[in-house]
Amino acid sequence: MNEIAEGIKSLFQEYEHPETELRPVGNVHEWEKKRREACEKFRLLLSPENIDKLTKDDVFDLLNFDKNQSMEARRVAPRLIENIEAFKKAIRTLTNESKNIKERLNEALKTPGMGPAIATMILFFHNPEKYPFWSRAKGEILNKIGAIDELTGTYGDKYVKIIEAEKKLSSGLGADLIKLDTFLWWLYQKKLQPAEEVEAIPFKAESELRDYLSLHPEAIERGLSLVEGGVEYQTDVGRIDLLCKDENGNFVVIELKKLKEGDRALAQLLRYMGWVREKIAERKKVRGILITHEFDESLDYAAKEVAGKVRLKYYAVKFELSDTPFEV
Repeated sequence: MNEIAEGIKSLFQEYEHPETELRPVGNVHEWEKKRREACEKFRLLLSPENIDKLTKDDVFDLLNFDKNQSMEARRVAPRLIENIEAFKKAIRTLTNESKNIKERLNEALKTPGMGPAIATMILFFHNPEKYPFWSRAKGEILNKIGAIDELTGTYGDKYVKIIEAEKKLSSGLGADLIKLDTFLWWLYQKKLQPAEEVEAIPFKAESELRDYLSLHPEAIERGLSLVEGGVEYQTDVGRIDLLCKDENGNFVVIELKKLKEGDRALAQLLRYMGWVREKIAERKKVRGILITHEFDESLDYAAKEVAGKVRLKYYAVKFELSDTPFEV
C-alpha cells in the first residue's frame, strides 16, 4: 500500500478501538451494528415484490435517520410522497441490475425530490456489498485522503469513481462497505469537521422552509394540520404554500417569504384567503399567516390593518456545521 494508504490503515486501527466515539451517535461499533440491521430491514422493504406496496409511512421511515441509520432527509418526504408512483419507479430503476449503474443513477435523479444521497442510500440498502452510500461529506473525505481526484461529469460518472475508490479501500483495509462507510464518517469528523457553530441564517430557498413546516405544522401553531394536498395547494389564483386547518376546523392559509417583498406578500396572502373563503371554506372561518425571515416595516404597517385576520411570524435557523449522518 502507498504512503497515504498506510496512514489510512493506521487511522483505521484507531477507529477499531472498542471505545471509539462519533458525535452524536456514540460508540461507532454499536452504530455499525444498527446500520447492518437497518440495511437488512430496508433491503426487504425495497425488494421487487414490495416496491409497489410502499406507503407514505414507509417513505418517512426510509428518510428518517432513527430508522435508516444513514441520513436525515424527511424534509424532502412531501415531494417524494406527492409523486410516490414516480418514486417507486425510480427505486425499480435503481435496483434493476440489467442496466449499468451510471445509467440507472442518472435516470433515477430525474425524479422530483430525489438527490444523489437518497438514491445511493437506496442502492446501499439494495446491495451493501456492492454499492456505497455517497454524500457530499463522503466525497470530501475521499478527496482529502487521496482516494479520489476532483469528481467531474454526470452524477453517474461521479458515482462510478466513488464505487471504484471505496472498493480499493475496502480491499486494502479488510472491511466491507458498511464498516468502511462508518469509518469514513468518523474520519470526516476527525479530520474535516469543525465543531464551531455559525450565526442564524435563512433557509437556502422557500422550498426548504416549506418542506420543513409541512412536516411540522405544529411549529407554526399548536393544533395546525395540513389539509389533503395542502403543500403548494393549487388554486385559480396561484399556489398556496401550505393550506392547513386549525384545531377548530377553520382554514389557515400560510405564505412563506425568504426575502423582503413589502406589502406585496400580504396582498398575495389576502388573494389566497379570498379564494379559499369563496371556493372551499363553506361556513368555516379563514385566516392567514405570513412567515418571513426578517422584519419589513412596510409589511408590518400593512399587516396592522388586517389584524385578527392575518398574523406575521418570523423564523431563524441556527445551523451547526455538521455532516454527521443526521443531515445530508
